Amino acid sequence: MTENKTRPRKQRDPAKCIFERLRDECRYDGGYTIVEDYVRVQKRGSKEIFCPFIPRSNIA
Repeated sequence: MTENKTRPRKQRDPAKCIFERLRDECRYDGGYTIVEDYVRVQKRGSKEIFCPFIPRSNIA
């Protein structure tokens, strides 16, 4: 599952595939929406933000 983060964005598994793998390989008995919500939060939280550094000069 962790290799999903290192793949390019378009090649990552959607929540449905992750849910099916969890169900089949790990005997996951939770619901799909829990997995979908988790994937959504991880996707939203992993974006990088660029903030340019502008130094202030001669502040008195």
